[in-house]
Amino acid sequence: MSTHDPHPSLLACIDLETTGLDEQTGLVLEVAAKIVTNNLSPVDNGISLVVAQRSPRDSFLPVFPWRDRMNDFVVNMHTKSGLIADVDRASLPVADVDARVAAYLESHADGVPLLLVGNSSTLDRNFLREHLPVTFAKLHHRSVDLTSVELFLARYSGLDIDRVAPSTGHRAMDDVEACLATGQSISDTLQAVLAAVDRS
Repeated sequence: MSTHDPHPSLLACIDLETTGLDEQTGLVLEVAAKIVTNNLSPVDNGISLVVAQRSPRDSFLPVFPWRDRMNDFVVNMHTKSGLIADVDRASLPVADVDARVAAYLESHADGVPLLLVGNSSTLDRNFLREHLPVTFAKLHHRSVDLTSVELFLARYSGLDIDRVAPSTGHRAMDDVEACLATGQSISDTLQAVLAAVDRS
């Protein structure tokens, strides 16, 4: 295995909850990660951390107006999920969350970059690069975007993928679990097709 190859048997399923879709102006509010095997079986319970939003030390503002980064739809979503209340109670700044998630990945990967697996993972990857650079550095430059795989198979192969309903909880670990369920559905469909081919 070359130094440019991803880990041969493990992947990192990561999801973020954020204040919006733009990594340049948005903030990370919650991070969940779970190491899985190639068949998407979790190796442990993973890690889930809420990011505290505090005023920078050199700021004259008594309270950091992080809620201003969210539109009404996102505020409503994160209020219903309880995330806003959890952010207000959180104590870990983003740098500490970054270090802890990176340490979790490293404890399994031992220096070998991991493929990021997720649903619509471009958003998560962009926010990781911008806000969690230590974690981002543990990832391979390629990703496994299960949403793209699902759409590709449905559109170009005609396979009837049993679509997995997206998580409605809008919490990071809920979305990790939904991602793994999507991957399992894709795998089940492909295995059924291969079994049918073998029988023919």
